[in-house]
Amino acid sequence: MQEHSIRMIRPHLNDLPALVVPEGYSLRTAWPGYEETWVQIINAAFAGTDDWTVEQCREKFTSRPQFDPAGMFFACAGEVPVGTAFAWRDEPGERVWGRVHWVGVVPQHQGHGLGRALVTAVLHYLARHEFPKAFLDTENFRVPAIRLYLSLGFEPYPRDKQEEAVWQDIMTRLGH
Repeated sequence: MQEHSIRMIRPHLNDLPALVVPEGYSLRTAWPGYEETWVQIINAAFAGTDDWTVEQCREKFTSRPQFDPAGMFFACAGEVPVGTAFAWRDEPGERVWGRVHWVGVVPQHQGHGLGRALVTAVLHYLARHEFPKAFLDTENFRVPAIRLYLSLGFEPYPRDKQEEAVWQDIMTRLGH
């Protein structure tokens, strides 16, 4: 299957699921110097793609005016951060669409519900900051992530005919 970026939307932030953090884990927000940890988690979670650097993290996200460290969440096993996701707005003044961005969990801790907790934390953050809608982008081969997002109220949002065909294939494979 050819890789293809796909978009999902949550057309409202009503009726958000409760934030449940799996036993043995905790959630926290960013702290001074967190960029190195974020880079380590993302590079482990997305191994085989372009490796991120602290400088890239700062340039693309954390130094930008729309970044809020209170919207960057880390899942921790004990004191060790093992997963992350953050709230983002594509433009500094954006007030309608909040993005759920860079959801990643290191392989050793995948399958324990951390992705659900992280995405839910971001959705609650967006709702508290009065965003009425949320979206995210992922790749068509990330089937466990797509299942998770569907279960959290996200819907397919094809942006063109090619993406519509990709979504038809995904939904058929998922039995929807």
